Amino acid sequence: MEENLSIDEQIVPFREKLSVLQYVKGKPEPWGVKVYFLCGKSGLAYDFLIYQGATTELSDQSNPESRIQNPNHKLFFDNFFTTYNVLEVLSGKNIQAAGTARVCRFANPPLKADKEMSKKGRGSHDEVRSRDGKVVLVKWFDNRSVVLASNFVGVGEEDEIESWLEYRRDQELQGTQPKQVMDLLQFKMAVAEALVRVGKTQSLKKRGRPSSSNKPSLCMSPTPQPSEEPPKRRAAMERRPIEEVQADMLDHMPNYDTKKEATRCKLPGCSGKTHVYCDKCKVHFCFVSQRNCFKYAHRK
Repeated sequence: MEENLSIDEQIVPFREKLSVLQYVKGKPEPWGVKVYFLCGKSGLAYDFLIYQGATTELSDQSNPESRIQNPNHKLFFDNFFTTYNVLEVLSGKNIQAAGTARVCRFANPPLKADKEMSKKGRGSHDEVRSRDGKVVLVKWFDNRSVVLASNFVGVGEEDEIESWLEYRRDQELQGTQPKQVMDLLQFKMAVAEALVRVGKTQSLKKRGRPSSSNKPSLCMSPTPQPSEEPPKRRAAMERRPIEEVQADMLDHMPNYDTKKEATRCKLPGCSGKTHVYCDKCKVHFCFVSQRNCFKYAHRK
């Protein structure tokens, strides 16, 4: 079993009659059977428990947590499971656990209010510990507050790095032109992309038309690079029979297609559109009283 484990719910889509059928708002398939999975970092499921409402069997053998036999595993879950008692019990079993938390489940700990933390700005935080120091609550404020609970990790040591100022200072030392220096928004986007690509060797796929502007990167010099030309698409080739087959006067029967739009007639010199095609040649020809291209095409 892996060191890093996680417990979370998953909906197995099912719309027939079933006593354990659940509706979970916000899921891609809200109707189905709710199952709690114990999974590793690799995505492998080690155990599961089917949710049956008030009749859900919660014995020592059925709990997914009971599958963790060895100590020093790290277990992560969401605020549905995060309570003080759960973290304390797991700590007694030498299982390190962490997850998002609801403050009301921790007897209203003395954390700072959102209004007070918003005045300090994004990144401000507050930490409280239990009397024995086993359970830690951390409140972190970004656009809104998020509360995390754990029995093995807290805020820890803090380091402040002004990466934006370091970048500007580095570009000035290199003599980079001001137009080629990223502004603050571009710098944040480049940092986010670099963090996403950590540990990935393949390049990120770009969607849409390639831009003509050369965006500077954190890992490269901001000197302009030649833009790559998009690959040329090969034109679709029309399917035409050989002349001997087209003029053999054998089994050339007209048929109608089911297309919404009519197809251009393939007889040279004709610009009409038709839904009629030759069942043998698989080529469209006009087949009306004014233009009988079907007849002329098979008499060459």
